[in-house]
Amino acid sequence: MYSQRSSSLSSLSSPSMEFEPEPEYIDERRWERIDTLGDGYSPRTGHTVVSHNSTLYVFGGTDRRRRQQDLFQFDIESSSWSHVDVHGTLPPRRSGALGVVHANNMYIFGGYDGRDGNYFNDLFYFNFDTRRWSEMPTSSTSSVRPESRTDHIMVLHDANIYIFGGYNGSSRFNNMYRYEIPAKSWRRVDAVGSLPSGRFGHTGAVHEPSSRLIVFGGWDGRDTLDDLHQYEFHTNTWSPIPTTGRAPPHRYRHTAVIFDTSMFVFGGVDKAHSRFNDLQRLDMVTNTWTEVHTTGFVPSSRTFHRAVVVLNRMYLLGGYDGTDRLHDLYSIHVGPLSPPSLLALCASYTRRNVDDILTFTSFKGVPQLVLDDVIFQRDHGNVLRGKCALCRDGRCSVYKVSRTLNDSAVPSMHASRAAVASAANLHHLTPASTAHKATHGDACVCGHGTSHHERIDERKLYGEPYNARMMVGGGIGGAGGATSFSSKGKVHLLYSLYKRIFDGGPADDSPDHEIADA
Repeated sequence: MYSQRSSSLSSLSSPSMEFEPEPEYIDERRWERIDTLGDGYSPRTGHTVVSHNSTLYVFGGTDRRRRQQDLFQFDIESSSWSHVDVHGTLPPRRSGALGVVHANNMYIFGGYDGRDGNYFNDLFYFNFDTRRWSEMPTSSTSSVRPESRTDHIMVLHDANIYIFGGYNGSSRFNNMYRYEIPAKSWRRVDAVGSLPSGRFGHTGAVHEPSSRLIVFGGWDGRDTLDDLHQYEFHTNTWSPIPTTGRAPPHRYRHTAVIFDTSMFVFGGVDKAHSRFNDLQRLDMVTNTWTEVHTTGFVPSSRTFHRAVVVLNRMYLLGGYDGTDRLHDLYSIHVGPLSPPSLLALCASYTRRNVDDILTFTSFKGVPQLVLDDVIFQRDHGNVLRGKCALCRDGRCSVYKVSRTLNDSAVPSMHASRAAVASAANLHHLTPASTAHKATHGDACVCGHGTSHHERIDERKLYGEPYNARMMVGGGIGGAGGATSFSSKGKVHLLYSLYKRIFDGGPADDSPDHEIADA
């Protein structure tokens, strides 16, 4: 889900007060650890992973005993593993090979069988229907073939397989080759532009709408890298990608996948052998890096793992955590996120920023004292609005006030709010009627217009007349003339309304809870 940070507004400011910048949306997503059934693969690194028809296929890699050449499949719908009985000419045992899927075949290239052993430049394919391995032939008219290598990148574009970079025990490559599947021939790609330096352990992923290969990170023999490059297939041109935001720490043997207009980078290791379990996102429209705030069963730090995308989820398999090889399986949503609800914003904020509570996965786990700080307001346009008092970066300043509103009521607020309230000289509230109105808790003190609040259609949210669930408090007056509030800023006390949300109202992720900007 998204979380939102935004500024307090200037009408409650004083010369000594500082405010946060305008709204910034924070990407927040939840990891799931998948409990699986069946005969799964042994813990390993450097394995080859592809997806085909909602099934994951795992080939080879290095387990606790040796390099492997076995093949396993994972059915996503049933969460079950099975060993694949294969036929034909199997690829030799290897680690560090990469794979792609075209039509009904899986293609794998390269890898190695030991640090001081053989490096490969063979190309094999596996047919999913016949379960048969074959070595891919090369046209007799072509003598071109890539050098043997491991830890390269391998991608598919327009029925062509592209290989870039890698390591053969002595050299780190920055050359590119293309295998044309229909013609069964290799071609060296002599691109123009600014080529990336020679490297291995980098990642490459294709963004099909823009016909670009995106390359990130790697190891150049001296240091781990954090640079970003693109290869444009239509123009045969390499160029660096200037980015904004905080770039991920330099790394290699990480993973990267592309979904829609985002590239997601996970894990890897740096020169100092520090391993990562962060999830970074590159917006390929704005070329902006952001770190994704993740919850749930976050995978351990690791390297030499594999990741693939199926539909709108990224699946993460295996790797090395610095102590042992792994054979776990995780997934995370990488598709577009729904607009955040007010409840989602508040819960997300408190989970990250309130030090004296645990990390909760739902609103039912958040203490009532936290929930009591969520305030709802109704504006003159019949729109229900809300604010979390704990969100110090919120769109308006919200204060907890005394339980009875009258001319002598003195606000009772969090200490962090006292300076703001003092600057605004907010000493009392004036009820709309002569009778005093009990708040049973909180009220929103805000003199701003409708453009400064999150909003939601109350009728759609609650499905019943507004007056049946609310208690109305009157307008706001500012003592001493320090602050003048317009009629648009009238406060309505909706304690019973917000209590219903937390005590059995609609789920926070339902469509009716989505909040649009005012």
